[in-house]
Amino acid sequence: MPTTKPWILMSAPTCHLCEDAAELLQQAGVAFIKQDITLDAALMRRFALRIPVLQAPTGTELSWPFEVEAVQALMESIA
Repeated sequence: MPTTKPWILMSAPTCHLCEDAAELLQQAGVAFIKQDITLDAALMRRFALRIPVLQAPTGTELSWPFEVEAVQALMESIA
């Protein structure tokens, strides 16, 4: 059964690597939402030095740099 939880790209407004990651995800056909970690102290503590981070609906995380193939493999593993 497909999951209804979203894919989340942990990012920040001034993060140029986050924009690169978003572009890669769009090219890979991943429907995702951006989570601005600067709006949440707990997310800042967890992700500030790691963004961009892609969080799958299962909670599995891919830290940057990730490639389209890694994203697609993760998508297939949880489908």
